Amino acid sequence: MTQVRLQLERSYQKQLQRFLAKWYASFGRVLRPYLSNLRQESLRIKKLPRAQRKDATNIVLSELDSLVTEIKKSQEFYDYQEYTYVWLVRFYELGAIDASASIGYPAISTRVNKALQRVYVAKEEKRRFELKDGLILFMLQDRAYFSSVLAAETMIRDAKKLIRDKFFKSDSAVEELATEMTTTFDNMSIKRARTIVRTESQVAIGNATHDMYKRSGIEYHTWLSVGDKQVRPAHKDNDGTTVRVGDPFQSGQIHTGDGPLATNCRCSTMPVIIDGLSFWGGGALLPVI
Repeated sequence: MTQVRLQLERSYQKQLQRFLAKWYASFGRVLRPYLSNLRQESLRIKKLPRAQRKDATNIVLSELDSLVTEIKKSQEFYDYQEYTYVWLVRFYELGAIDASASIGYPAISTRVNKALQRVYVAKEEKRRFELKDGLILFMLQDRAYFSSVLAAETMIRDAKKLIRDKFFKSDSAVEELATEMTTTFDNMSIKRARTIVRTESQVAIGNATHDMYKRSGIEYHTWLSVGDKQVRPAHKDNDGTTVRVGDPFQSGQIHTGDGPLATNCRCSTMPVIIDGLSFWGGGALLPVI
């Protein structure tokens, strides 16, 4: 799956960077009217006793938090959310067909194939996976919304840091900050896209792998890290350990896409194969009302 995942991630990241760059640019336009007032506030705060400056600065910058609501009403927010959802479904299906192959049921996914413009396995393969489970689709929609809100909050945090450094710690002019903000946000869009893509793909793939194991009859699975220096300590402890599907590993995670430790994670799990397994094609086990 590694090469297919990398191809999907590159395609996702390339297009997401464009989305983020556009979004950051629109946010810069929303923020610009506030800059003159913030500049005046920074000059006022610099006249205060040094012990009072930090708290005064935090109070002024906290007013920017209200912009999150405005950002969430923007078209860019909705576009980003919908776009993220489409890719989460693709990554979920990629994780599902990879997990299915690992238990002896190779399959194809039209969504994955369409995204790559190629066939994942032999064309004569009859088995197909198509995610139709309403609860899982809802979960992915919820994740896309969460990712969008997190991106909006990150914009505010990045803007606060830039304004703090340029206005409250130095004497930059408004136009100078506006120009630097554009350049900084352009660079941030690349870095943010890389982190978002790796994290969201891991969340979707980890959930899909776990669901496929559970619904196909796999009872135990083993955590595998990539084994390099970038692996976080918690995942080094997980590496090579085997637990029952649904039980937590040493890190507290149920699977590789679970919780905050999924951020930038590259780990995977392998099933402990037993007899009597079945193929799950992506539909709901029970009718979803």
